[in-house]
Amino acid sequence: MELLKEVGLEIEYWLLDRAGDIKEAPMYNFPSDEMGFLIEIRSPWGRNPTYIVDSISNLIAAEADKAASLGFQMVELDNMAITPKWKFYIMQKYRHDTFEDHTQNIYGYKTTQHTGLKGLVATAGTHVHFSAWDVDEEDFYSIDKPQIIEIVKKMDKYFAESISNANRIPGEWESKGVGEDSARPHGFEYRSLPATVDKLLAVKQAIKILDEVVSG
Repeated sequence: MELLKEVGLEIEYWLLDRAGDIKEAPMYNFPSDEMGFLIEIRSPWGRNPTYIVDSISNLIAAEADKAASLGFQMVELDNMAITPKWKFYIMQKYRHDTFEDHTQNIYGYKTTQHTGLKGLVATAGTHVHFSAWDVDEEDFYSIDKPQIIEIVKKMDKYFAESISNANRIPGEWESKGVGEDSARPHGFEYRSLPATVDKLLAVKQAIKILDEVVSG
Protein backbone atom coordinates (compact mmCIF):
# COMPACT_ATOMS: atom_id res chain seq x y z
CA MET A 1 0.00 0.00 0.00
CA GLU A 2 1.34 3.40 -1.00
CA LEU A 3 0.25 6.32 1.17
CA LEU A 4 0.63 10.03 0.54
CA LYS A 5 0.89 11.42 4.07
CA GLU A 6 0.28 15.16 4.43
CA VAL A 7 -0.27 17.84 7.04
CA GLY A 8 -1.83 21.29 7.00
CA LEU A 9 -2.13 24.25 9.37
CA GLU A 10 -5.07 26.26 10.64
CA ILE A 11 -4.09 29.36 12.59
CA GLU A 12 -6.36 31.60 14.65
CA TYR A 13 -5.78 35.37 14.88
CA TRP A 14 -7.42 38.25 16.68
CA LEU A 15 -8.94 41.22 14.87
CA LEU A 16 -8.40 44.24 17.11
CA ASP A 17 -9.28 47.91 16.82
CA ARG A 18 -6.92 50.75 17.76
CA ALA A 19 -8.03 50.54 21.39
CA GLY A 20 -7.13 46.85 21.48
CA ASP A 21 -10.73 45.67 21.64
CA ILE A 22 -11.74 42.44 19.88
CA LYS A 23 -13.75 42.89 16.70
CA GLU A 24 -16.03 40.20 15.27
CA ALA A 25 -14.17 38.79 12.27
CA PRO A 26 -17.29 37.54 10.39
CA MET A 27 -18.79 41.05 10.38
CA TYR A 28 -15.90 42.26 8.21
CA ASN A 29 -15.79 39.23 5.89
CA PHE A 30 -12.63 37.70 7.29
CA PRO A 31 -12.28 33.91 7.17
CA SER A 32 -13.55 32.64 10.51
CA ASP A 33 -15.17 29.72 12.27
CA GLU A 34 -18.67 29.53 13.71
CA MET A 35 -17.62 30.87 17.12
CA GLY A 36 -17.60 34.41 15.75
CA PHE A 37 -14.60 36.22 17.18
CA LEU A 38 -11.41 34.87 15.58
CA ILE A 39 -9.89 35.04 12.12
CA GLU A 40 -9.13 31.49 10.97
CA ILE A 41 -6.61 30.94 8.16
CA ARG A 42 -5.90 27.54 6.60
CA SER A 43 -2.91 26.38 4.62
CA PRO A 44 -2.96 23.85 1.79
CA TRP A 45 -2.02 20.30 2.71
CA GLY A 46 1.41 19.04 1.80
CA ARG A 47 4.68 17.40 2.83
CA ASN A 48 7.07 20.29 2.21
CA PRO A 49 7.25 22.38 5.40
CA THR A 50 8.56 25.48 3.62
CA TYR A 51 5.78 25.31 1.02
CA ILE A 52 3.10 24.94 3.69
CA VAL A 53 4.39 27.79 5.86
CA ASP A 54 5.10 30.10 2.92
CA SER A 55 1.63 29.46 1.50
CA ILE A 56 -0.15 30.30 4.74
CA SER A 57 2.16 33.28 5.31
CA ASN A 58 0.97 34.76 2.00
CA LEU A 59 -2.66 34.29 3.07
CA ILE A 60 -1.93 35.85 6.45
CA ALA A 61 -0.25 38.87 4.83
CA ALA A 62 -3.27 39.46 2.59
CA GLU A 63 -5.69 39.38 5.53
CA ALA A 64 -3.39 41.61 7.59
CA ASP A 65 -3.38 44.19 4.76
CA LYS A 66 -7.18 44.05 4.67
CA ALA A 67 -7.33 44.59 8.43
CA ALA A 68 -5.00 47.59 8.18
CA SER A 69 -7.16 49.10 5.42
CA LEU A 70 -10.11 48.99 7.83
CA GLY A 71 -8.12 50.62 10.61
CA PHE A 72 -7.72 47.34 12.50
CA GLN A 73 -4.81 45.03 13.20
CA MET A 74 -4.52 41.27 13.00
CA VAL A 75 -2.70 39.97 16.07
CA GLU A 76 -1.18 36.64 17.02
CA LEU A 77 -1.78 36.05 20.75
CA ASP A 78 -2.54 32.91 22.73
CA ASN A 79 -5.01 34.46 25.19
CA MET A 80 -6.96 37.64 25.82
CA ALA A 81 -8.88 38.71 28.91
CA ILE A 82 -12.61 39.27 28.34
CA THR A 83 -15.52 40.65 30.34
CA PRO A 84 -18.60 38.68 31.38
CA LYS A 85 -20.71 41.02 29.24
CA TRP A 86 -18.64 40.38 26.10
CA LYS A 87 -18.61 36.64 26.69
CA PHE A 88 -22.40 36.52 27.10
CA TYR A 89 -22.86 38.63 23.96
CA ILE A 90 -20.65 36.39 21.81
CA MET A 91 -22.12 33.15 23.13
CA GLN A 92 -25.66 34.36 22.55
CA LYS A 93 -25.14 35.97 19.15
CA TYR A 94 -23.25 33.02 17.67
CA ARG A 95 -25.35 30.45 19.53
CA HIS A 96 -22.44 28.55 21.02
CA ASP A 97 -24.83 26.23 22.83
CA THR A 98 -26.10 24.83 19.51
CA PHE A 99 -22.69 23.56 18.32
CA GLU A 100 -21.78 20.00 19.13
CA ASP A 101 -18.34 19.57 20.62
CA HIS A 102 -16.60 16.81 18.64
CA THR A 103 -13.28 17.35 20.42
CA GLN A 104 -11.78 14.22 21.95
CA ASN A 105 -8.99 13.98 24.49
CA ILE A 106 -6.59 11.07 24.82
CA TYR A 107 -6.25 11.70 28.58
CA GLY A 108 -9.98 11.91 29.24
CA TYR A 109 -10.12 15.62 30.14
CA LYS A 110 -13.75 16.76 30.26
CA THR A 111 -13.13 20.43 29.41
CA THR A 112 -12.09 21.43 25.87
CA GLN A 113 -11.05 24.48 23.87
CA HIS A 114 -14.03 23.95 21.56
CA THR A 115 -15.52 27.45 21.87
CA GLY A 116 -12.21 29.23 22.53
CA LEU A 117 -13.61 30.55 25.81
CA LYS A 118 -12.27 29.44 29.19
CA GLY A 119 -13.70 31.43 32.07
CA LEU A 120 -12.94 35.09 31.41
CA VAL A 121 -10.21 34.29 28.91
CA ALA A 122 -10.59 33.88 25.16
CA THR A 123 -8.03 31.66 23.45
CA ALA A 124 -6.49 31.18 20.01
CA GLY A 125 -4.62 28.15 18.73
CA THR A 126 -2.75 26.52 15.89
CA HIS A 127 -4.41 23.33 14.66
CA VAL A 128 -2.46 20.70 12.70
CA HIS A 129 -4.34 18.51 10.24
CA PHE A 130 -3.00 14.98 9.65
CA SER A 131 -4.16 12.91 6.68
CA ALA A 132 -3.11 10.00 4.46
CA TRP A 133 -4.21 9.28 0.90
CA ASP A 134 -4.22 5.68 -0.33
CA VAL A 135 -2.69 6.03 -3.79
CA ASP A 136 -3.71 2.51 -4.87
CA GLU A 137 -7.34 2.82 -3.74
CA GLU A 138 -7.60 6.50 -4.69
CA ASP A 139 -9.29 7.27 -1.39
CA PHE A 140 -8.41 8.53 2.06
CA TYR A 141 -6.69 6.06 4.35
CA SER A 142 -8.34 5.88 7.76
CA ILE A 143 -5.79 6.72 10.45
CA ASP A 144 -7.00 4.48 13.29
CA LYS A 145 -7.53 5.38 16.94
CA PRO A 146 -4.29 3.83 18.29
CA GLN A 147 -2.30 5.71 15.63
CA ILE A 148 -4.08 8.96 16.48
CA ILE A 149 -3.33 8.51 20.18
CA GLU A 150 0.34 7.86 19.44
CA ILE A 151 0.62 10.93 17.17
CA VAL A 152 -1.11 13.16 19.72
CA LYS A 153 1.12 11.89 22.54
CA LYS A 154 4.25 12.57 20.51
CA MET A 155 3.07 16.10 19.60
CA ASP A 156 2.17 16.78 23.23
CA LYS A 157 5.58 15.64 24.41
CA TYR A 158 7.55 17.64 21.85
CA PHE A 159 5.56 20.86 22.39
CA ALA A 160 4.90 20.40 26.12
CA GLU A 161 6.52 23.71 27.12
CA SER A 162 4.61 25.77 24.53
CA ILE A 163 1.32 24.10 25.49
CA SER A 164 1.92 24.66 29.21
CA ASN A 165 3.08 28.28 28.83
CA ALA A 166 -0.08 29.17 26.89
CA ASN A 167 -2.33 27.22 29.29
CA ARG A 168 -3.61 25.03 26.46
CA ILE A 169 -5.23 21.65 27.08
CA PRO A 170 -2.96 18.79 25.97
CA GLY A 171 -4.23 15.70 24.18
CA GLU A 172 -6.97 17.32 22.08
CA TRP A 173 -7.97 16.05 18.63
CA GLU A 174 -10.99 16.00 16.33
CA SER A 175 -11.89 13.69 13.46
CA LYS A 176 -12.49 15.41 10.12
CA GLY A 177 -15.04 14.27 7.52
CA VAL A 178 -15.08 14.41 3.75
CA GLY A 179 -17.47 17.16 2.65
CA GLU A 180 -20.70 16.82 4.62
CA ASP A 181 -20.18 13.10 5.25
CA SER A 182 -18.51 12.98 8.65
CA ALA A 183 -18.66 9.17 8.57
CA ARG A 184 -15.84 9.22 5.98
CA PRO A 185 -12.89 10.73 7.85
CA HIS A 186 -10.11 12.43 5.93
CA GLY A 187 -7.76 12.43 8.85
CA PHE A 188 -7.86 14.35 12.10
CA GLU A 189 -6.92 17.69 13.60
CA TYR A 190 -4.54 18.08 16.55
CA ARG A 191 -5.81 21.03 18.57
CA SER A 192 -3.48 21.58 21.55
CA LEU A 193 -0.90 23.97 20.11
CA PRO A 194 -1.07 27.70 20.93
CA ALA A 195 -1.40 30.40 18.28
CA THR A 196 2.18 31.56 18.83
CA VAL A 197 3.90 28.20 18.33
CA ASP A 198 6.74 28.13 15.77
CA LYS A 199 4.82 27.18 12.61
CA LEU A 200 7.74 25.77 10.65
CA LEU A 201 8.78 23.64 13.60
CA ALA A 202 5.20 22.44 14.07
CA VAL A 203 4.95 21.31 10.44
CA LYS A 204 8.37 19.64 10.42
CA GLN A 205 7.62 17.74 13.60
CA ALA A 206 4.11 16.80 12.46
CA ILE A 207 5.41 15.28 9.21
CA LYS A 208 8.16 13.42 11.07
CA ILE A 209 5.68 11.96 13.59
CA LEU A 210 3.12 11.06 10.92
CA ASP A 211 5.78 9.14 8.98
CA GLU A 212 6.91 7.37 12.18
CA VAL A 213 3.44 6.25 13.21
CA VAL A 214 1.62 5.54 9.93
CA SER A 215 3.43 3.07 7.69
CA GLY A 216 2.98 2.85 3.95
